[in-house]
Amino acid sequence: MALSLGCATNAVGESIDLSVPFQQQRWYHGAITRVEAEKILRAEQEGSYLVRICESSRHDYSLSLKSARGFMHMKIRQDAGSSKFILGQFSKPFDSIPQMIQHYSMTKLPIRGAEHMSLLHPVADDQLL
Repeated sequence: MALSLGCATNAVGESIDLSVPFQQQRWYHGAITRVEAEKILRAEQEGSYLVRICESSRHDYSLSLKSARGFMHMKIRQDAGSSKFILGQFSKPFDSIPQMIQHYSMTKLPIRGAEHMSLLHPVADDQLL
């Protein structure tokens, strides 16, 4: 993996292997709570993230992200009409969650409060305590 010494505003996250099924991606943590996600992310650097099953809707997922201001939890839902995945309310639709994660590792998030951020550091499930 190459080390980037560029400005943080131009930082690009790790690339995502789109050939790996979603539930086998290292940043997918399954059915953990918001509190557990925050505990995992607490020791990580800004821009660290993981994806988990949404607590309020078991058919949806949540992207948990560590920002300079704390933690953010954004819902990833599947659009019933198109079967595409949408982050929050305003993202463009994606064919898969790994494609979404890859896109936002290279571009800024379309979420208020995180407009300056990209997904930089996936937190692997094997880091669970």
